[in-house]
Order: sequence, then structure tokens, then C-alpha cells
Amino acid sequence: MRRYSSRPGVSFSDGSASIRRTQAILILLLAVALAVSLILLLPSANYRRETEHYYVNRMLTECDDAVQQAKKLSRTASTSSYEILAQIRSEIYAIELMNQANQAAGGPLMLPQNVFDGFYQLFDNYFNRLNVGSQTGELQTQLTADLDSLHLLIEALQ
Repeated sequence: MRRYSSRPGVSFSDGSASIRRTQAILILLLAVALAVSLILLLPSANYRRETEHYYVNRMLTECDDAVQQAKKLSRTASTSSYEILAQIRSEIYAIELMNQANQAAGGPLMLPQNVFDGFYQLFDNYFNRLNVGSQTGELQTQLTADLDSLHLLIEALQ
């Protein structure tokens, strides 16, 4: 049975079969494109997780080193305090760089910048006290507490 159409000799059943065939081809092409995308993206996601894991482990190592150095600080202004404090500052800077490198690699910024700004302010105050020969006991206590807090923040990233 033929239905009425504006073109002679063409029925609706002929058109719907070609439409179904075209839809099936399009669905097949989309499924293949999705499969290829997943195959290509899965290694990338795995690499990103491994990179982030590496940065977190290195941050923990640097933080542990900084904690060990902070234990060597004396409560009074001494000549070794400058060197120890400079080493701690360089380890905090290394943690900051790894944080930024992770973000540059497409990952999240794991620690906020204000964490590092607080450390740098503390280091400046500490160096100022060392320069004038003042007691540094309270700053050493604050530095130790801040390093312990930083260690906990980094551990929470795992």
C-alpha cells in the first residue's frame, strides 16, 4: 500500500529505511569515537594520578627534612641558626615549586599560596630576630607547629 507523496513513485517506507540505516551508521561511528577517546584518555588520567602521587611524596620528604632541621635550631641566636633556617626555607620553597608544577601539569593546586606566604613571613621575622640577637624561642615553637600543620596538610592529599 502506497501513501500519497508529493513525488511520484516514492513511498514513506523507502525513506524511513534509509533514515534508519543512516542513524545506525552514525551511532556506530559515535560508539567507535567514544571507544577511541577512552583508550587515549585512560593512560593520560593514570599518568596525572602518578604525577600527583609523586609530588605529594616529594612534598612529604621535603617537609620531613624541614622538621628535622627545625629540631636543630637553638632557642637563642646562634651562627648555625642562619644556615639551618636557610635550609628550612629552601625546603618550603621546593614544596611550593612542586605544588605549582603539579598545577602546571594539569592537576589541582594542592596547597593554597597563603600557606607559603605565612612561612615566608615567619622566616623574615626569624631572620630579623637573629640579626638583632633577640630570643627566638617563640618563633621556633611557631615554626615547628607550622611545619607539623603543613605535614598534616600534605598527608591529607594522599
